[in-house]
Amino acid sequence: MQGPDSADADFGRRLSGLAGHLFAVAYRLTNEVDRSRDLAQASLLLAWEKRSQLRDPDLLLPWARRICVNLFLQEERRERQLPARLSIEESEELEGEGRDLELADTGPRPPELA
Repeated sequence: MQGPDSADADFGRRLSGLAGHLFAVAYRLTNEVDRSRDLAQASLLLAWEKRSQLRDPDLLLPWARRICVNLFLQEERRERQLPARLSIEESEELEGEGRDLELADTGPRPPELA
């Protein structure tokens, strides 16, 4: 029987071995290298912190993959909920450079028509 330290070390080795796989999952979700690295790293860290919640060690890969996807979805939701905060001067500068502005619509939505 393994002690807690050796069990953690074994889990850490197995989890580290998934880094490349989690990066690939993150890249498929984000299509951005830097963001994928951050997402994969955050997934590894959260998996380590939540390791006691993994019920079946044989399911480490799908469990870690789900953590990665959930973190991505949380990030996407958070980005959509943040209101755009640009000063008039900043928006005019961006428009002057030929950039299109996309501002979050945080107002109420009309009821769906039947």
